[in-house]
Amino acid sequence: MVWLVVLGTIVPFFLLISALRHLPATRVGITSMLEPVGASIVAWLLLGETFGTLQIVGGSIVLAAILLSQTSR
Repeated sequence: MVWLVVLGTIVPFFLLISALRHLPATRVGITSMLEPVGASIVAWLLLGETFGTLQIVGGSIVLAAILLSQTSR
């Protein structure tokens, strides 16, 4: 349970706050949307999680939106 709290909450929050010191808030906010997709990939690799078509399409849409918003400037 301690690992879940530390790696799932404290570390991401610390990284978000640290990133705000070096990058604009809009870029940090957009990039932080990678966290759910990254967590899904880790669950697939380490825990053997399976995903349906809808989850894969949703993750692809999130990745495409992040890429589009980051390259639109």
